[in-house]
Amino acid sequence: MEDMRKVEEMLSPPGDIRVPDQAVDYIRAGISKGRTFRRRYRLIRAVKRSVYYGTAAVLVLLIGLIGMIRFSPVVASGLSHIPLLQQLVEKVRADRSIQLAARHDYIQHVAASADRDGITLTIDSMIADEWRVVLFYTLRYDEKKYVDVSLGGIEFYDAQEGSFGLDNRLPVVGRYDKSVWPTGADLMRKGNTIQGKSEFRFNTPQQLPSRIKLKAGMSAEPVQLGRSIPLMGEWVVELPVDREKFYGERKTLPIRQTVTVGGQRIHFRQATLYPTVVQLDYEFDAQNEKQIFGIDDLRLVDDTGREWAQLDMEIVSPEFASDVRAVYFESMYFETPRSLTLYASRVRALEKNRLQVTVDVQKKQLLQSPTDRLKLEDITVVTSRFWPDAYELVFTMDKPDHPKTDLRPIILRPDTDAAGRRLLGSSGQSGTNDGGSRYEFKTPDTNFVSPLTFTIVDYSYDKIIAPFEVVIPIEEVGEQ
Repeated sequence: MEDMRKVEEMLSPPGDIRVPDQAVDYIRAGISKGRTFRRRYRLIRAVKRSVYYGTAAVLVLLIGLIGMIRFSPVVASGLSHIPLLQQLVEKVRADRSIQLAARHDYIQHVAASADRDGITLTIDSMIADEWRVVLFYTLRYDEKKYVDVSLGGIEFYDAQEGSFGLDNRLPVVGRYDKSVWPTGADLMRKGNTIQGKSEFRFNTPQQLPSRIKLKAGMSAEPVQLGRSIPLMGEWVVELPVDREKFYGERKTLPIRQTVTVGGQRIHFRQATLYPTVVQLDYEFDAQNEKQIFGIDDLRLVDDTGREWAQLDMEIVSPEFASDVRAVYFESMYFETPRSLTLYASRVRALEKNRLQVTVDVQKKQLLQSPTDRLKLEDITVVTSRFWPDAYELVFTMDKPDHPKTDLRPIILRPDTDAAGRRLLGSSGQSGTNDGGSRYEFKTPDTNFVSPLTFTIVDYSYDKIIAPFEVVIPIEEVGEQ
């Protein structure tokens, strides 16, 4: 209205001159349209600005969510219940056992730190059961001293002992040298802060004490050095362990089924569900004509078609060819499916009367072997500072036919000489450029009686190819 008043004053000239009413109406209509256009323009501009700002906010939020999911199992567990973010959580968090554990609050927050030489190690939280211990940690370093740092090996100790002697060390087996998650989605680096995970797997089921000490090594790239070096000293962190949370009930699924594969019987006993591991126990029948060394492709699938990944616990049986076996999978302890089924199709086996390899050392000949794919390459006498005269036997093995076979198609164990004396020495096996394998045995004993006998403890040629499946009854879930 103020604008119209000013226009009317301008249209009121002195004297008797009069502006026509029609002209005034046209001017008023033009001002009204201009005012309407200005309001509309401002509204459109405000909407555009809101869209831009909203898009930016969503991007920032999404990036933040990814970081939080990487960092915090608790955040991941909360977001996983939102349908639109479920796939994001699944993609970032690769270990389904750990994801489910966090989702069900099976995690202990500790936030214990050790600080030295400009580097702070903080253990943020942990997940544990009888088979695995998973630590979530944060590293922060002084950028004036270091370009980068990385966590080295971690060892567990009973804090109550107050000593770091080897006798007090907890027997951790299968510890990975890579203390951080794989590069990419599972490892977060921002400035001088690194967050990741370190995992430990035990050789036999056991429980941590109520308090533990972690002794960690560290590598770093000092400023102006241009390369990473191991640092002196140790970062020692003491943690309480919530034993009541971590070592409660475990679920047992009785199987009690026998399958016959290529005329050989395999007894599946039970599956035990721990929070982070499923242990499947089975046994090869002692009356089998063939020695079964293992099943290549065991798969565990639930009623939705989801496959639970097999875990490598790096457990080696001292008997090598023991008939009692166990295999380990990701755990569905917290969300037991309606059904579980085992699938397999390839079994490593060899007739029990063909398990020996004998060698005539003087003639440098293979006297007995289950296959012509195993060859005696050479026998020599070598000299070293520790072994003045030692016999070295070198075997080579052809590449197996099946593409998924391990690089060690035959594994040999030194056994006895012709007089029945145990063969003592060192041995090693490695892959060859053509996909085969090479086995070397060296013994300082020059008084043996030829021929020498080696026992086959694994064999990957001539497999039994026969698909089979075993249904695991979920309705009989029990606790122990």
